[in-house]
Amino acid sequence: MIKPLGNRIFIKQDPQPESKGSIILLKKEGKYAPPYAGTIIGIGDEVTDNDYKIGSHVLFHDLAGMEIKYKDEIIISLREKEITAIIDKNVKVV
Repeated sequence: MIKPLGNRIFIKQDPQPESKGSIILLKKEGKYAPPYAGTIIGIGDEVTDNDYKIGSHVLFHDLAGMEIKYKDEIIISLREKEITAIIDKNVKVV
């Protein structure tokens, strides 16, 4: 595994929905894209918010961070301030 440095947090992004009911969603990025959510898989040493924990489900903007390809997986590297919310386990983001 690779380790995030500084205030970086690594996220494994949830799959984006292809449709919502019978409506096909064409927009994947930008203003009208569905929200991006994922699970924290790595936390840098300088992350100050103790609410961020490995396994936490979080929400972030589609233009935040950068993608890293590691062992055929895509990992999103975000700064701590780019995460917009921690999602409760009982809430489904659509």
